[in-house]
Formats: sequence, structure tokens, C-alpha cells
Amino acid sequence: MKLLGLDIGSRSIKWVLYEKSSNSILDKGILDSTPYNLERIEENIPSFDQISLTGYGRHNLNDILKPRSPKIISEITCHAKGARFIEPEQYYLLDIGGQDTKFIVLDKSGKIIDFKLNDRCSAGTGRYIENMARILDVEIQEFIDIAVKSNKPSNINSMCTVFAESEIISLIHSRERTEDIAAGVIKSLILRTKALIGTNKTDENILLLGGLSELQNIEVLFERFDLRIKKNALSRYTGALGAALALLD
Repeated sequence: MKLLGLDIGSRSIKWVLYEKSSNSILDKGILDSTPYNLERIEENIPSFDQISLTGYGRHNLNDILKPRSPKIISEITCHAKGARFIEPEQYYLLDIGGQDTKFIVLDKSGKIIDFKLNDRCSAGTGRYIENMARILDVEIQEFIDIAVKSNKPSNINSMCTVFAESEIISLIHSRERTEDIAAGVIKSLILRTKALIGTNKTDENILLLGGLSELQNIEVLFERFDLRIKKNALSRYTGALGAALALLD
């Protein structure tokens, strides 16, 4: 039986096709979260026996796929299931998405025992980095590469993305080094992330999920600011994978 899980985020749609008999991933893919792709989703996904939906836009896609009787599953449950499948010994999960940041703690059986969410301001999300990279007129990977070169990250104090943008423009006009500004942006995001994690252990590696996990050298910057993370080749797909696995329940 082929089980298809879709994770509909604010920036992208991830899908994973899982086969029950072989307990393996048959295929995976990613699309931009555009109205065009949502309306024509069945043209861009493989054939399946059962389907499940999770993520920010799961209810929107549910209307489109209603004839296929999709199962709706929470993001937290899906990320936990997907992460446990790819990293069985991993207990701390961090998903910095386009709309929010989620921190999940699992016990040894994979059960969720703690969960924290920051969805109040985009200054703690992946979109924050995208917006700041746009101001510096670079792609997001180049933004990370530039930040790694910094020895003196700029201080960015604004807790709001709009004010942070103004602060960065001011730093540019003050001839602050580009690499220091970029590193300051990453530092501010990591400090917000550490505040979200709070009293939970941060001396162990945390599995980074979502699109940021595909950026080279992102782990170098996290460790520079005292937050150890690890990545997996399937980190971006844990939500979709977990959605597929949830169909086994």
C-alpha cells in the first residue's frame, strides 16, 4: 500500500510517498505554495492508495482533495513521527518555518512530552532571514555564507521584523560590514530561538527541520551562538513523512 503525506507550508508544499510493505520512502518532492500549484496539486503528486495532509495550509488543500478523502493531522504529531523515523535516537526537534518556530521534545518512545510555539512575530522565523537577505540583495544561501565570515556580528535589537529592517538599513548607511550585518541577523534569530527553548537542555544536538536545514553552514552559525544542531538529508520532509506514517495508525 502506498501512503502519501503532504505538508502544506506557507512557502512550500512537501510530499513523501511511503510504502507500507517495505517500510520505505519511495519518492519525495517539493513545490512552491502558490495558488496555481494548490489548484493543480494532483498533477504534481504520484499515485497513492491513501493520503494525509498537515501544515499551515492543510485545510485549504483538504477542500481541493476532498473526493480523495484525505486525513488531516496536526503538524506537531507529523514532525514527531517523521523525525523519529529518520533519527530514532533524536529527542529534541526544532522547526523554524516561514510562519512560526516550533520546539518539540520527545521521550525515548517517541511520545511528545513538551512543545513550544512562537507564532507572534516573523522575526523568529525563516521568513525573517529571507526578508533580511532581500535587503542586502543576496540569495539566502549567499546570506549564510557571508555571515560565516563575520568576526563581529552587528547588534540588532528590534523584536519586530519591520523595525529590524529599518535597523539594518541604518547599519548599511553607517557602512557596517555586510558580513557583520548578516551575522547579526542570524544571531538575533538564534537568541529568540534559545529564549523559546527556555529551560530545556541545549547542550545536546537538536535536529533542525524545515527549509533552513538545507542551507550549507547554517549549523556553523548556530554553534557559534551556543546552540548545537544537526541536520538530516530528510529534515525538510519530516512533516510530510510523518503525515504518511500517521496513516498506519
